[in-house]
Amino acid sequence: MFKIVDREKLKYDLLHMDFLSQEEQKKIETKKYDISLVDESLELNPENIKPILVSVDSTSSLWKEWKAIEENVSSFAFRRSPGRNCYFLIKNEYDGKNLGIIDVAADFLALGERDKYIGWNVEQRKKYNRNIANISVCVPTRHFGYNLSGGKLLALLASSDEVGEHWKNKYGDSLAGLTVTSLYGKGSQYNRLQGFKYLGKTKGQGTCQVDDELYKLCRLVVEEEEGKILGGRFTKGKNSRINIIRKACKYIDLDAKLITTHGRQRGVFWCDRGINTKGFLSEIDDEFITKDLSKEILLEYWKETWAYRRLKNLNIHIEN
Repeated sequence: MFKIVDREKLKYDLLHMDFLSQEEQKKIETKKYDISLVDESLELNPENIKPILVSVDSTSSLWKEWKAIEENVSSFAFRRSPGRNCYFLIKNEYDGKNLGIIDVAADFLALGERDKYIGWNVEQRKKYNRNIANISVCVPTRHFGYNLSGGKLLALLASSDEVGEHWKNKYGDSLAGLTVTSLYGKGSQYNRLQGFKYLGKTKGQGTCQVDDELYKLCRLVVEEEEGKILGGRFTKGKNSRINIIRKACKYIDLDAKLITTHGRQRGVFWCDRGINTKGFLSEIDDEFITKDLSKEILLEYWKETWAYRRLKNLNIHIEN
């Protein structure tokens, strides 16, 4: 078979690539959307925070605002998750400004700490992976995030009935639970948050350090050996990004662990969206029974537990 990729060069480039953190990648990222599009809310009174979850995608008129926040506010480089994605722009009804962005996306097929907590076997994990998701993006605008612990409200909204119903309507599956992996271990916006459990740390494996150009060459190597990879650019399962890189490493005689182990462990948090989440996912229960996760309940909890406390700690006084 005719080989297009210079495999020795690819091997050399993979071995000598810079293992940049996501923060370092973010600093050198080319921005396409102006910071003015962030259009952040400057509201300080928690009573005037009235979040609206606006579903968006790349065809939406508001997508440029979602991307502007991702590019100009988020501290890590965004890479779309393969498969399912539910993007939301969070606007404040009170002033029409932006509070942040979230993406509830397809979860990892395997994640040690999560799988241990759920207690499911391999077959159950394959079968019910469609019933869980990953909060892959949860970024408040800076003023809201810093002054009012806005990241905590966004995480709560990601677990809300509204998001669960959107997932069900879009994909036909009940959303039983959510994973989120934090860049900063246990000390993150998910810590001590109602409904979220800290489960431990990841093993420090992934593909964020492999840039898109090297990944494209890895895909070409696999296609040269196995034929066209189905699913386009974003695939999962045996054709997930990490598995494509592992296959390519095999074909160019390179230890994949050297390339897919970056050593940066993330904190693993989990949210049960139901009163029987673990029972449903491990086939003890036939039907999923959801909790009451209305936006109104979550908003009141956030205000009383986090927002007013944050204002007090910052010595900021507001007029009610």
